[in-house]
Amino acid sequence: MSDTISKVWGTHTVKFGGYYEFVINNQPNNTYSNGLFVEAGWASGSSGNPYADLLGGFAGQYQETNFSNLHNEGYNTIEFFGMDSWR
Repeated sequence: MSDTISKVWGTHTVKFGGYYEFVINNQPNNTYSNGLFVEAGWASGSSGNPYADLLGGFAGQYQETNFSNLHNEGYNTIEFFGMDSWR
């Protein structure tokens, strides 16, 4: 929701306004539900190429989360402004 009011006083044009927003969102947490694969360029058998190591399965570390729960987040945004233009 927003609104702006303008008024002309002689050589001045004055504007005032405001903005309000309420946001609510189901936001997933920051887990590795798709998996995290860290290549091991230092491992024995490594080709030295990260993409080739990924295809070959040379992993230094792998993490995965079974379930990514949702956090119900909400916040309010309120903004105001005033502006004067003089000629």
